[in-house]
Formats: sequence, C-alpha cells, structure tokens
Amino acid sequence: MTTDHGRDLDPTDLPTPGSSTEQPTGTTPGRAAELESFRIAPAAEVAPTSRRAAREAEAAAAKARQRRQPRAAERPAGRPAQAKAKPRATRSQRNVRGIAVMLLMVPALFLTVALPHTAGSFGSGPSAAAAAADELAKLKLEQAQGVTVASGAPAQTVERDDYTATSGAELRRAEIAQNYEAYSGPTAAQYLENPAYPNFSLSEVVNVGLQYVGVPYVYGGATPAGFDCSGFVKYVYAQFGVDLPHSVPAQAARGTVISAADAQPGDLVIWSDHGHDGIYMGNGNVLHAPNPSKSVMVRPLYSFESVYYVRIGI
Repeated sequence: MTTDHGRDLDPTDLPTPGSSTEQPTGTTPGRAAELESFRIAPAAEVAPTSRRAAREAEAAAAKARQRRQPRAAERPAGRPAQAKAKPRATRSQRNVRGIAVMLLMVPALFLTVALPHTAGSFGSGPSAAAAAADELAKLKLEQAQGVTVASGAPAQTVERDDYTATSGAELRRAEIAQNYEAYSGPTAAQYLENPAYPNFSLSEVVNVGLQYVGVPYVYGGATPAGFDCSGFVKYVYAQFGVDLPHSVPAQAARGTVISAADAQPGDLVIWSDHGHDGIYMGNGNVLHAPNPSKSVMVRPLYSFESVYYVRIGI
C-alpha cells in the first residue's frame, strides 16, 4: 500500500482493533499517530466499491484472521484434539466376534467336506443297505447245501434228560456231615452224659472256651470240627453238664437277664435281634464264632452293637 506521503506501508504495521495501546519499541508518538491515520477498517465496516475490491478485502481479512490464530504446530502441549478418537472394542466384544466367526465357519467347512461324499447318495438307485442284503442273499444261494434223507430211515426220538438241583442248605449240611466224620472226639451229647467238669464255674467256662480259638466257622457245627455261634456255646457248656439248645433265642431263654454292670466272664452275650451270641470275657470283650470268613476268636464289643447279658445256672 502507498500513502500520499510517498512511502510504502505494510498493513501488518497498523494496529488492529482491540490490540494493546502500547507502542512498539523504537516507535515515536508521531510515528504512531501516522500509522493510526492509515489504519484499514475491517471488511465488514467498509463497503466495497467493486467485485474486485470486495475479493481483495475478503482475502485481506482472511489473512489477518489466520495470523491472529495460533498454528497447529504451535498449539500448547496437552491440549485435547478436536476430533474424538474411535472407541476400541473391549475384550468381551472381540471374544463374541470370534465365536460368531467360528459358528459360521465350522458348518461351512463341514458341508464343504461332506457334500462331495454324499453327493452320490441322493440318486434314485438302491441304498447301500439294500445292495448288501442282495449280495448276502446271492451268496447264500451259491453256497447252499442240501441233505437227502432216505425214505426208509427211522425217525429219531428226542427226550429231555432228567436233572436234580441241590440247595445251598443241603450243601452246608453235607459239609457239616463231612466235618463230623473227620472229628473223632466226644460230642455235646456225650459230655452231657459224662461231664468233663462236674463243678460248674464261670471262670472255668472262659478257660474251656479259649481252647477252641482258631476253630473254623461251620454253619450248624457243634464240635471242634467246626462251630457256629450257638453250637460253640452249647459245646462249651455241655462239658459242665449244662444242656443248652442249639439256638440263640432258646439259649437266652434258659438263663436270667442281668445288667452289663453285673456281667462276669463266662456269662452269655446275646445280640438284641437274637441273631448271634457268645461268651463274655470281661472288659467289654466277647469270645465267639463270628461268621464263615473267620474262626473262633476274641474281639471287643463295639458301641454300636445292641446286646444284653444272660447268666446260666441261677
């Protein structure tokens, strides 16, 4: 721009509206007044006289606005960006997307592999099962065998053979009989006729009973060849001339029920369900013939067992 004073001026040397009133370093008051007289008003304040003047005024105003605004490179550090960053997908969203892709790919892969093998099974021909059945029938016809029977051949008579069944009880009785045959000593009945211990004593009952520890259990046995529970008690007491039945309930009925505190070694221990008995040994122990898997033994009475005590001879 050229003034009427004949000196070129840069529009940027003119103070803009709202700028500081401080004078630049090295500028005199007369120089400031001179500059102020040549200030260019904003484009909005001066009406353009032509299209070209309007374009030039708009360009000058844009240039002035651009200089007043800070450059992008000069933006203060830490100033947030204007555009919002696209939110990242969470791990759960990525997992869901992965599962969805797998659900789509697996059936497609299966169909890709299976279709070539099954393409031929959709025809109108016979199935594989029908073809196999036809082949089997053909083989049977080719390998068929025939048997010719003479017209005068006698007919054979078919009869069912007779058989007998042996119960478990009979097998046990046979075993007991065999054990009796192996035992040659006196029986309970013989001891009743001639007792080995004429004077009955509970302590002696314990001593006699201990002689048979280790004798095997035999159902129905009442000799040292093999004892069951009541057969063992009967055999021991028979040696004192005391006749007891070969039955737990009957043996319990032959004596007098006593309390556990009054029980002494040699008394009978009766299980409350009358399914078992033995000879009391004191201190919570019992001498008995337990079951087929064990032999005559001494063991403690367990707290969960329901028993009561019976004394014979009173």
